[in-house]
Amino acid sequence: IAELARNSCRRSDWGTAAALYREALECLQDQGSQKVECDVLGELSQCLLALERYDVALSTQQLRLDTATAIKYREAKADSLHGLGVCLAALQDHSSALEAFTETLKVAGELGDAALHASTLGNIGVCHSRLGQHDQALRFHTRRLQAARRSNDCRSVVFVMGNIAACHEAAGNYTQALQVHTQRLRVAHGLQDQLLQLQAMLLQSDCHMKLGQLDKATGILERVVALAVDDISLASVRTCALSKWGDCCALQGKPVRGLELQQEALEEARGSGDDALIAHQLGVCAACMVTLDRTTEAIEMYEAQMKLCQAQKDRAGQLAALQG
Repeated sequence: IAELARNSCRRSDWGTAAALYREALECLQDQGSQKVECDVLGELSQCLLALERYDVALSTQQLRLDTATAIKYREAKADSLHGLGVCLAALQDHSSALEAFTETLKVAGELGDAALHASTLGNIGVCHSRLGQHDQALRFHTRRLQAARRSNDCRSVVFVMGNIAACHEAAGNYTQALQVHTQRLRVAHGLQDQLLQLQAMLLQSDCHMKLGQLDKATGILERVVALAVDDISLASVRTCALSKWGDCCALQGKPVRGLELQQEALEEARGSGDDALIAHQLGVCAACMVTLDRTTEAIEMYEAQMKLCQAQKDRAGQLAALQG
């Protein structure tokens, strides 16, 4: 039954997988197979996270932790502590998540589990960032970066450098953030991963904009738009680049050109079929139209944004549309 559940996971059929894992757990009751039960509970929790049922995932991980502690199954204990932290972070309880991850770090160190130890360092860094503790976050992300470099995990290097740059940006250190993004771009280039390269370039442009270097930001964004053409997998990147380019034009006192680029970004978003992206871009275009005194058209766009956000049950988006 558990193997059937795993097959459902491979198809991203999380609801079916969760039901099958629960059936497997029923079969295990009173069988004395608590170690197997721990493993199945962990897999069930992952399904519940994918279904965004964070409260149930949290209680499942707590049950797993209690069982693993009782039978001294240390690997499952470490993993369930990490799972608790993930669930708590998803519920925005970053202080409690930090406690769970700190305990995970200790147990992972005792077990010699280098992968879990490294991953947890990054999670602790993220928790500190969410709590506004950027210096502490930077310290843990730096340790995570060192671990990724020791293991030659270049993809993790790219990911962690993004977190480090975000810490610098949060502290207003845009020059340092720009330097990190430039290093990140080199690593992504070495991986020959176009998506990672373009994402790093977008973040470079953000730093240039924050530093008032609009011409440099525009030059980067033009390159991103050109590189992301005719590739549906890069549609969201191209949309984002066009929108940021439009922002640059507006800051440079070229609102008409800015609106043209925002409208082009809207068409790209529509082509991608991503309703959240379309709704966001409708709001951006509407704001540009207000600036140009095209109020009637702006209202129509805000109304379209509202309908999409209502369909997605996006309350923040609905409030933004109502404010517009």
